[in-house]
Amino acid sequence: MPTYTYRCSECGAVDEQYSRVSERDSNIPVCHGPMARQLHSVMVAVQVNVHAISPIDGTPLTSRRQRAEYMKRNSLEDAVPAAETIRNAKARKAENERLAAQIPKLPEHVIRELQATA
Repeated sequence: MPTYTYRCSECGAVDEQYSRVSERDSNIPVCHGPMARQLHSVMVAVQVNVHAISPIDGTPLTSRRQRAEYMKRNSLEDAVPAAETIRNAKARKAENERLAAQIPKLPEHVIRELQATA
């Protein structure tokens, strides 16, 4: 479905609608004043079989193996995926909570020693 962009003639607000071509004038959004459909172009670029492009020199990397070799050759490291970071943060939080629950069970001299080193 195409995207249509409408601009309010009163306040200048812009709204986008996904509509069938036959419904483009019946689904006009409502605002402070009349909304006029705008003409805009969409640019789409598709590269076949390219998984990544190097930010260093623009080399297209078309396979995981090629990417791994390129990264090794240029002494690059992968960033940690966000899902893994979140999973690790949750595990650390759970471990910290478990340890905090153990503190009251420690002998008094150990608690004083921990407080002194903190």
